[in-house]
Amino acid sequence: MRSYNQELRTRIQGVVSGECYQLLLSVLDAAETEFSTSASGPVCGSASATVDDAVSGDAIGTSASVEKKAGISSSATVSTSSKESAVAGSKTATSTVSGEKSTTELAVAGTTAMSSLYVRYAHESSSIESMTFPAEIDAAVQEIHRECSSTTSAETALASLLLSKTVEHRYLIWWRYRILYKQSLTVWVKSTSDYGVLLKMLASPLEHVEAEILRKATVGLGTKEEWIYPVVMARSNAEIALLKIAFREKYGDDLVTVLSGELSGDLKKVILTAVRGEVANFDASVHTNAKARADADALYKAGEGKHGADKKTFIDTLVLSPAEHVRGISSAYEAKYKTSLVGVIEAEFSGDAKRALLFLVRSVLEPVSLLVELFETTLKGVARTYMA
Repeated sequence: MRSYNQELRTRIQGVVSGECYQLLLSVLDAAETEFSTSASGPVCGSASATVDDAVSGDAIGTSASVEKKAGISSSATVSTSSKESAVAGSKTATSTVSGEKSTTELAVAGTTAMSSLYVRYAHESSSIESMTFPAEIDAAVQEIHRECSSTTSAETALASLLLSKTVEHRYLIWWRYRILYKQSLTVWVKSTSDYGVLLKMLASPLEHVEAEILRKATVGLGTKEEWIYPVVMARSNAEIALLKIAFREKYGDDLVTVLSGELSGDLKKVILTAVRGEVANFDASVHTNAKARADADALYKAGEGKHGADKKTFIDTLVLSPAEHVRGISSAYEAKYKTSLVGVIEAEFSGDAKRALLFLVRSVLEPVSLLVELFETTLKGVARTYMA
């Protein structure tokens, strides 16, 4: 992992420069330090867990065009680092417990991390305003306010202070600052450049960043479908619920209603199923090998074994099943029909619906490989954007 991190830094240096490059490397350094030193506890992301036009294509299974959106390109690069950090944290925790782990065990750890990116305090946000904050959080908030108020380089001061804190501490700092000063930390970020976009992400709760990405994907000329599915697919029920709350609080709209009005076709069915937040809890007495084989047979009859695929069966089975059961279905399907789930999806679906389902299934079966590819295609997309 360390050798890959070094290679990643070299690749970033080739496409990003200046203060944005320095801040991005600092974010990666902070994430690596935090997750390598804390092998236990919740694993969460420090920036948005999504990808944009630059990310969506090749890594998911097909090419995609890249729009000239430098700010979003920057956020895409950082967002992918959020999930990579989560997987790195899970890998560290897994290895610490029992040494070398199999590919399957690493995939399990990675999938768990990717489905639960929000900090634990986000799940307690309804009571956070009345909580007693630790003295170190109050001290950090006061220091940020003092330093940013007394310097012409408020952005530099804010970045330096936030990067010295853990992800959970940054979340509490954001809340405490809002409570004490009746404004968001992002008030100190005036830059609209890539650097400013990145710093705003660093200074905001992840659920708010993701809500903003979904907002930008669904307003203006044309819906940006490829920004939507990396946010909502393969997420826990609790995180989908929090994302809906954050979206309504920020924009006064119901997320499901917005998505329903902007999407169409098979992708609409996939996304609306995902944002129901009704993935079944894994139950070993229910999600047995026999059920995995039965569901594999049902998928075969709905796809390869039928003229014209039964898309609803595919979507409901894959999106609403727990990750453990999706792995079981995958193994049963490949053993009996000699075709992988990835191959079946590629054959039966097209466009963004295919990419969304591939994102889901690959996040379960091969999360680390998926993230590596997301990094690479993001960097290629950023390079094309800057060269255009």
